[in-house]
Amino acid sequence: MILERQVAASSDDCFAFPTTIYLTRAYLFIDDCTKYVHAYMRFLNIAICEGTIIRHAYIDLCSDVYYGGMTDLKIYGIKEPNTNTFLTQAGADGRPVTEAYTDWIMRDWLHNEFWNPGEWWGYTNDPRDIKDVIQEIVNQDGWEAGNALAIKTTNTPLGGAGRGCYSWDYGDHSLAPKLYIEYELLPEVPSKVTGLNATNVTAASFKASWNPNPIEEGTAIYRIYLRKAE
Repeated sequence: MILERQVAASSDDCFAFPTTIYLTRAYLFIDDCTKYVHAYMRFLNIAICEGTIIRHAYIDLCSDVYYGGMTDLKIYGIKEPNTNTFLTQAGADGRPVTEAYTDWIMRDWLHNEFWNPGEWWGYTNDPRDIKDVIQEIVNQDGWEAGNALAIKTTNTPLGGAGRGCYSWDYGDHSLAPKLYIEYELLPEVPSKVTGLNATNVTAASFKASWNPNPIEEGTAIYRIYLRKAE
């Protein structure tokens, strides 16, 4: 299954440096040649259950102008089970991030890793898989299907020409950042277990065996609880 989401509000994408947050610019700055930049993208209604296996995940950014030169980015997730929108620099930069991250290193003009206006990067071109980032988010206690998640990018200034993309505040909202998640559906667990047998039953132990019928073949684990007789 593939889930696609797009930034859907002005305060759901922004960038900050060094102590100022920019919430309403028509562009999202993700790299500067001399300054450290933190960019944020929040996506709503992620209809994926806790613990779902993430196969692949990508962000996709539409370049707003012509960019090139060396760029060194890291892509993190905000490690909150249902992250809120962004309001202040301190509030954005102070949020916990995932241990997992993905490097996004672009080289110089000679290697053709430059962005033309209107081109999409991160999924459409030069795909960078962030599945481990998304997996860490949906594995959190408190995560529920329908919650919001956010992505954070950080840069190392290398003196290049910088990188940026259209934000939601640009007139055409269809150019705002996108998120793609490919995931595996969890098997349906039957409400009643059949083929489960207990032998060698004593007051302290028993031996269990299970012969699943075809409906239950996709089930990996059952928990068995014992209750002492009254």
